[in-house]
Amino acid sequence: MVKKITLITSHVNADFDALSAMVAAKLLYPGAILAFPGATEKGLRHFVLEAASYLAEVRPAREIDIDHVGRLVIVDVSDPERLGPFTGLLNRDDVEVHLYDHHLPDKGSGIKADYQVIRPYGSATTVLVELLKERGIRPNPDEATIIALGIYEDTGSFTYPSTTPADLKAAAWLVELGADLNTVGQIIRHDLSAEQVDLLNQLLETAVRFHIEGVEVVIARAKSSRYIDEFAVVAQKLMDIEDIPVVFALAQMNGRIYVVGRSRLEQVNVAEILRPLGGGGHPQAAAASIKGMTILEAEEAIVNRLTETIKPPVTAKDLLSHPAITIEKERTIEEAHRRFTETGVAVLPIVEKGKVIGLINREVVEKALYHNLGESRVADFMTTEFEVFSPETPLSRIMEVIVGQRQRLVPVLEKERLVGVVTRTDLLNHLAQEKERRPEKLLPQRSRERDLSRTLERSLPQWLVEFLREAGKIADSLGYRAYVVGGFVRDLLLGQKNLDVDLVIEGDGPIFARRLAETFSGRVSVHEKFKTAVITLPSGFKIDVATARWEYYAYPAALPTVELSSLKLDLFRRDFTINTLAIKLNPGEFGQLVDFFGGLRDLKDGVIRVLHSLSFVEDPTRIFRAVRFSARYGFRIGRHTLDLLKGALKLNLVDRLSGRRLLNELRHILSERDPLPAIRQMAELDLLRFIHPDLKLTEEGEGLIKETEASLSWYRLQFGEENLKIWMVYLLSLFDRLDQKRFATALARLEIPEKKIRTLLEERGRLFRALEHFKKTHSISKSAIYRSLEGLSSEMLLYGLAKARDQASKQAITLFLRELRKVRPAITGQDLKKLGIPEGPIYKKILETVRDARLDGLVQNKEEELQLVHKIFKEKEKANR
Repeated sequence: MVKKITLITSHVNADFDALSAMVAAKLLYPGAILAFPGATEKGLRHFVLEAASYLAEVRPAREIDIDHVGRLVIVDVSDPERLGPFTGLLNRDDVEVHLYDHHLPDKGSGIKADYQVIRPYGSATTVLVELLKERGIRPNPDEATIIALGIYEDTGSFTYPSTTPADLKAAAWLVELGADLNTVGQIIRHDLSAEQVDLLNQLLETAVRFHIEGVEVVIARAKSSRYIDEFAVVAQKLMDIEDIPVVFALAQMNGRIYVVGRSRLEQVNVAEILRPLGGGGHPQAAAASIKGMTILEAEEAIVNRLTETIKPPVTAKDLLSHPAITIEKERTIEEAHRRFTETGVAVLPIVEKGKVIGLINREVVEKALYHNLGESRVADFMTTEFEVFSPETPLSRIMEVIVGQRQRLVPVLEKERLVGVVTRTDLLNHLAQEKERRPEKLLPQRSRERDLSRTLERSLPQWLVEFLREAGKIADSLGYRAYVVGGFVRDLLLGQKNLDVDLVIEGDGPIFARRLAETFSGRVSVHEKFKTAVITLPSGFKIDVATARWEYYAYPAALPTVELSSLKLDLFRRDFTINTLAIKLNPGEFGQLVDFFGGLRDLKDGVIRVLHSLSFVEDPTRIFRAVRFSARYGFRIGRHTLDLLKGALKLNLVDRLSGRRLLNELRHILSERDPLPAIRQMAELDLLRFIHPDLKLTEEGEGLIKETEASLSWYRLQFGEENLKIWMVYLLSLFDRLDQKRFATALARLEIPEKKIRTLLEERGRLFRALEHFKKTHSISKSAIYRSLEGLSSEMLLYGLAKARDQASKQAITLFLRELRKVRPAITGQDLKKLGIPEGPIYKKILETVRDARLDGLVQNKEEELQLVHKIFKEKEKANR
């Protein structure tokens, strides 16, 4: 059973008080994980905060598997909606919630915690520091410095009226423990002048909270006999200190009333509120300058305007459809198809004992039926990575998930109980009634574009950049659109060298290829059926050209059938999102990145994701590619993708792959610079059984793979690559524990030709005998080494070098590779003929004898070799008498 973790978090837009409190909390909960629920504050302080977060080992929310959270520790926030993606944990019965804060929540609102400590101090960090003192836990100097930052920031270095004696005592204790005040002073800047601090104190003392239609608004007043600059900065400071969602700060200065409005809520547009008062600005930030009105009259006007304009916030409970139409996880694809037909819905939540465990859409079900998988369980093809809402989830979050993340249906859970669903149709119907909403928010998400022209210029040879530009011009002249796609773009963004250029043409690929080849005096080979071509430049450099196409598979593991389509459909056929990136080549938009499927985000996050739920069913080789890319780049396979991969393995779809395709994928994996991580992952996923049921990766086997890398490194240093089949060396090592019969069976599964299998069996047997001979023989001649290893391929010899455990065997193989295999007699058959020796098998025996003598240092030159032959021949004649 997976061990549950303790997660410590705070509010979105976290500040130093949030970070400091989290660091202090970790001392109370050793072994806990720290994670921000969202972004930190922006600007210069954002950089400092990020650096401090790194030192404190704070993780981003995306790295947290919330299913493994057993205890949630919350600091510096009492509003559940400010927990971002961690809000859903509050509704889980299996999660224990602990809360530490200095904001006293309104009665009946806030986070419901199993354990809480809330004290009205100037900083949440002070609450945690008191608990550390009470329990005798002493932070080290670095920890004390980070913890002190929160107290100094939230109290304005003890100048804000919210400061309490407890804050001062907490800071003093941290200084005693070695907190570095120089560091604190450099980071916590005093941005406000003395006059601005006075205004801020007045605002804090006069602040009044209003609750209008469930929305909390703070209005505060201040006065000054003369005008003070940057009142907006003071108002923002008030908002930050008190963590206020909406604030209106009024200041009477020089006979005028100055009003600053700030809002973090979508339903409160401060520009609209202040417009009747002559103000203006943006929905989140606005201001007004008022004459002929007292400060109290201005406050009353703002309150009246708020009452008129604020609508009750729209949440998931206002939009949801219920009861939800679901299907149990054990039901079949055929049953799901009937459910879709009967109900007309597009997505079904999949449930187990009333709990939602996944989603499946109509398209996936129809594809599964096409592949004759109607009797398979829906659970095998469900999406397991999906968002859920609570009934109180706000409209902004609903739009982010359904429009931004393109999740067409979202389950609504109340204490893990499914109470309904919010669909894309539900959202559209609501938005259609809100005339003030901008319709462009409803448009389908466009591909994200980014200019990579400078990256191309900086990373590629100049001739290749010019070639790509010319390709774009030719496409433009033909009325086509040209793109460079796939791994070339992926590795360009990762900063890795890859000159494997694949062009996709929205138009006729072969016609384009002929024109491009003609321009560069190259040759072109066309495959009309697939509408593809290969251009070979005079230098030998090759470029693949394809017509934008859509592939469908007649049955699982089949080769694709091709139809013409647009670029987006062409990219959708690819294996993973990171391989769906394209760069435009046409003039005027050369270098623009096209990202339809979030590939750039997955590159940044280091995630391997498929594009649809039947990806591995349609092409099981993608299982091996997922492993290869994961190992090569150190990426993780996304949770949903991993579930789909394991589902495909349960269906034994890899067994349907031809040996040739399986060998091709295995060859790619074993050709990686370090294939061991991929081999490990193959073993963990039980993929090796599809090559041979007895093929396992043991601890000894891992050691042999590592030794193989060492032997290859030695060989590269001595001879370079020399057309060496690196993958074959690793394959021999991977198959090491298989006896000769099983070894042959495994090779046959990979459809290696029978003649080659016989050769490998013979060489392997000879190698094993040689290693045993070297091990037992204390002093072995060079000629004996030669005779033992002659005729073995370099790949077999390097496998032997890795396998050898004794120094004598290793020295024998390295000596043979470095020196002995090149030794040849200086004399030839012609010399033997001149000596009057009759032609026949004896020639071979004589030349081998001379070679052995040269190897053992008995002869040094041709003259000595001829003398040796004469002696051998004379002795043979004498023996025959």
